Amino acid sequence: MVDNNTSSSYSASDDNLPKIDLFGGGNVDLRTVAPLYGVASEEEPDYLDYDIKGRGTVERMFLYSGSSYLTGILTGGILGGRTGWKTAPSPRFWLRLNSVMNGAGKLGSKWGNNAGVFALMYSLSESLLDHFETDKVLGGHQAVNPVLSGAISGLLYKSTAAPRTAALASVLGGFGAGMFYVIRGQLDHFYYR
Repeated sequence: MVDNNTSSSYSASDDNLPKIDLFGGGNVDLRTVAPLYGVASEEEPDYLDYDIKGRGTVERMFLYSGSSYLTGILTGGILGGRTGWKTAPSPRFWLRLNSVMNGAGKLGSKWGNNAGVFALMYSLSESLLDHFETDKVLGGHQAVNPVLSGAISGLLYKSTAAPRTAALASVLGGFGAGMFYVIRGQLDHFYYR
């Protein structure tokens, strides 16, 4: 219940904050109550939370795995549909459409799942390397963590294959992550001049 006399009688010197009568217990000055509820006073600035390292682990995980899954399922679906169109057992439309849909579903789901799993391993290894500040230990260059994350992800992804295959996947993962880092840097430089 707001006291009409007090709510209409405050002035600019009171910072336009009314005094409220709560249950007849007296007037409550909002300037004294505001800091309890996280409202900044005029004397101190109100800052936004900012993580200097960028996105958190869970945000990276969802971003990388989701976008990689979508890219993989679209790319695999297009290639599988093209293969299904070429290898259709009959030139009739419905049989050819069925072959396209089967090929797109088979290859699209395979590529999407593989890309999503690889991106999940990449995001977790990148977050782990960021946590231990590996880039500062190994020379301070920003490209160290993405390249190492790609190499670790490639190694883990093909760890059940032969050792040479796992080593090759590690090199390809590191190279791919390094190229993506360079391309992303060039695009950032191009768009944010």
